[in-house]
Amino acid sequence: MKHPYEKIMIIEIGSLIAVIVIGIIALLQKSALFIFLCLYLLVLSMGCDALIHWYMYQQQEATKQFLRAMTLFLFVTFLLFHK
Repeated sequence: MKHPYEKIMIIEIGSLIAVIVIGIIALLQKSALFIFLCLYLLVLSMGCDALIHWYMYQQQEATKQFLRAMTLFLFVTFLLFHK
């Protein structure tokens, strides 16, 4: 039997794996573009985790995770356009 939120979990795990791979590439190539992509994928992963908590009726944990994701999103977007 599949977990009801398996699709969201797959997106979360996939984005974390992509963060690791792209992060290694970003470190080797010293590319700011890959670093920003990596951080946005991390925001996606945190957003998926917040959704999973929300659907499992853990609203307090979901809210904290969502606020973390939004803070990181705003910070990365500010850094991207501040240059």
